Amino acid sequence: MGKVGAYANYFLEFYAGLVWLIAATLQAEQGAMKLPSFSFIVQRSALSVLLLASLLYYPPLWDANRLRPAGLLEPSPPRLAFGSYSLWADLTRESELLAAQRRIHERLLAEVQAAGSPLFTDMPGLAAAAGVTSRITVFEQRQLYDQGEWDQRPLLVELANGRLPLVVLDYLGNWLTPEMVSLITHRYAQDGSLGTYDVYRPVEPGPRQPTDLRFSNGLQLNAMHMAPPTASASAYEPGQLLVLGLEWLADGQTEDRRPETVTQPVTISVALLPEGSERPVALSELPLLYGAFPPSDWPADAAVQHMQTLQLPTELPTGRYRLALSLRTADGQRAAPQPLASITVAGQGGRWFDETSYFVPVPLLAALEEQGGVARFGLPLTPAVPFGWGLLQCFERACLEWRNNAFALRPLGELLYMAETRRNDTCLALDRAVPISNVQSPIANVPCPSFAAFWQSSPELARLGPPISGEVPRNGLVVQWTRYLRLERNPATGDVFLGRLGADYLRLPPGIRYRWP
Repeated sequence: MGKVGAYANYFLEFYAGLVWLIAATLQAEQGAMKLPSFSFIVQRSALSVLLLASLLYYPPLWDANRLRPAGLLEPSPPRLAFGSYSLWADLTRESELLAAQRRIHERLLAEVQAAGSPLFTDMPGLAAAAGVTSRITVFEQRQLYDQGEWDQRPLLVELANGRLPLVVLDYLGNWLTPEMVSLITHRYAQDGSLGTYDVYRPVEPGPRQPTDLRFSNGLQLNAMHMAPPTASASAYEPGQLLVLGLEWLADGQTEDRRPETVTQPVTISVALLPEGSERPVALSELPLLYGAFPPSDWPADAAVQHMQTLQLPTELPTGRYRLALSLRTADGQRAAPQPLASITVAGQGGRWFDETSYFVPVPLLAALEEQGGVARFGLPLTPAVPFGWGLLQCFERACLEWRNNAFALRPLGELLYMAETRRNDTCLALDRAVPISNVQSPIANVPCPSFAAFWQSSPELARLGPPISGEVPRNGLVVQWTRYLRLERNPATGDVFLGRLGADYLRLPPGIRYRWP
């Protein structure tokens, strides 16, 4: 079902076509050349010479400095089959690439096996290697779906309800249907990356609370979830992101007949109102199931979860507030608001960042300040995302975890260095890529000499070691990896700074924000 090296196959087929063209040309020339003259031979052989010469060139299938995501086409000149920049030189590079892929593969297998079945991935071979079930073979099942031979609705229910514990994607959109992509980006959030793979886990919306709210268009709210506050057991902070999970049923739906009113697009509205007032201070509106999975397509008697977030205003006064739920259909009809829940809001020390429009709750902010603060680790690039294991929030140069009321830095240096293909265990002489005689190993718990002054000037960095590499040329810089950081030095100026590991870990395309909520 799954082909190995599908992208390489295209090049092999291209070469096979060239060989066929050469053979066909030579055969045609052999039949035409009865009394060949010099000009006749030159004219008839021109195509053969060009075709033979084309076999000496090939577009490289990998990058000279990093793992290249499958299918990514980059500006890269063809290379001769022989020479210093050649096929032979690339063959010597293959061992570095395979070693990096092996490290990533082993870590991915551990993640997949820990999460358990079923796995959602666009690389089904990963599930087979881990011994778990792959929920979909995207290439084949997408073709069946487009031909009307496969029903994706059962899978959409699983995605909407967060039943698949892990999503590992080489590329978001690789033969996935638009409905799958929409449900993944709303119900799941990226929990970092490993090599060229993005890892997504279901967002944890909080404990289930049964409800029985019925609306005139045939929809019934069967239950709700609300993620608890991050800083205390009773109060939310102004600026915090309120996470709701709403479980819906379509009243009276059967496999062959569903209420006509439910076939219309529905918008979910959640309003925040102060106690004793009917004037909302915050409003969140979102199409039901993100417009990807209308109630008319829901399986009979299946509860389908819709996730919605509400950004609390940053200047919200302390007090009690009500959440009210209402529906609006495409024809403009709006159902009367119904009470959903009550919450307490009180400032506790969290901080809103206008630069990126993200809020950092007080426990993560306190941990961040302890390690050097925003000046050291940069601005937040994600909200504080609730997963089943705890909270994750990534900054420009680090990612913070909050597990069991305890803070931890995620070892981004260790995770990202696994995918590095240019590795080195020695220090380099200043500004020269020549190993010094006094080799320093990462085991020494100290950086290379060129980074020593920077390391000593920031005492908190000593807690973020030890170094796990020597000095490595990278993108015009000289870098050294620690378990949590990447020290970077500009050889031209000698300036030393920290690498943007948080941004690298999220692997977001330029100009694209974190995809959740």
